[in-house]
Amino acid sequence: SKRLEGLVAALKNQHAAILSLAKSRYQVAQHLAVLSKDTVLFEQTGQMPGADRSTDSVNSYLSVQEGVANKSKMYASKYAQFVVSYADEWHKVVTKRVGEGLKKAEQLRVELDHYQSKVEGLRQTANQTMAKGKQVDTKSAERLTRNEEKLIKIKESTSKFTSDLCLLIEEVTERSWRDLHPLLVKIAQFDVTLSKDEAA
Repeated sequence: SKRLEGLVAALKNQHAAILSLAKSRYQVAQHLAVLSKDTVLFEQTGQMPGADRSTDSVNSYLSVQEGVANKSKMYASKYAQFVVSYADEWHKVVTKRVGEGLKKAEQLRVELDHYQSKVEGLRQTANQTMAKGKQVDTKSAERLTRNEEKLIKIKESTSKFTSDLCLLIEEVTERSWRDLHPLLVKIAQFDVTLSKDEAA
């Protein structure tokens, strides 16, 4: 779970970096536009579409970076939706299922310990009574039998639950590649799409 937690943190950092890079690129373009105002470079550096200039006729660095920033925001949104949220949900499911399983296993262990102690105490009392040459009364014998039955049931349920929990943990640790594969595909698709778009 720590490894998966580390992956989720790294994916969230990458998402933040995508947004940060887009923001800083646009800020650089804005500063260049301000510096080029009232110079011969302004049309290529800072000119933006407006009432006097149509979008098609403007191809300044600032207008290009504005388009790049908008696309980057869209890509960051898709990355958050399809990559980060997938990994985050995977982590939550794993943590929740294993965590709940461990809590239940602990509850069963406490219950098992309780009945083991109780049966042991009842047996000691019965043995002491018989050692004195007396017969164990019916109520005490029934109580011992009832608690022995409960002990057998709790042993069986604890054993089955523990076995199932071990299988779950094994599934989570040894077969996690089945959940990792779709994530890798999504990341690769994102990287290819972003690289193509940035190269164009």
